[in-house]
Amino acid sequence: MTIEPIAESFSEENLLKQIAHAIDDKKGDNIMIYDMRAEGGYIGIHIVITALSDLHIKNLTKEAIDKALEHNVKLVYPNQPNFESGWVILDFGFFVVHILTLEKREFYKLDAQFSKGKPMDWQN
Repeated sequence: MTIEPIAESFSEENLLKQIAHAIDDKKGDNIMIYDMRAEGGYIGIHIVITALSDLHIKNLTKEAIDKALEHNVKLVYPNQPNFESGWVILDFGFFVVHILTLEKREFYKLDAQFSKGKPMDWQN
């Protein structure tokens, strides 16, 4: 297994903000970044994004993966996501991206589940 170096300008917070901005540019809605590191657990940071349709989920997924790859950050378990499910989960190791329809976001109440985490201001 070869471990590729992370880009010199890499910082976790910078990458998370870049992903959020890239998703925002592609019309992802209600983008929230929850820092759950103080709560413990396997994954410390979750980005939750609402998409308008299955096709929109596919496009936002590509955007998130491409932005992470610019920093040599790859999916931990690359697979072929089921875009028609209404919810795609991208595990990058130290953070996870959830891209889902409004219906799925409301049904699974992800924001309530992550409410103990600290919201990150990605817009500045």
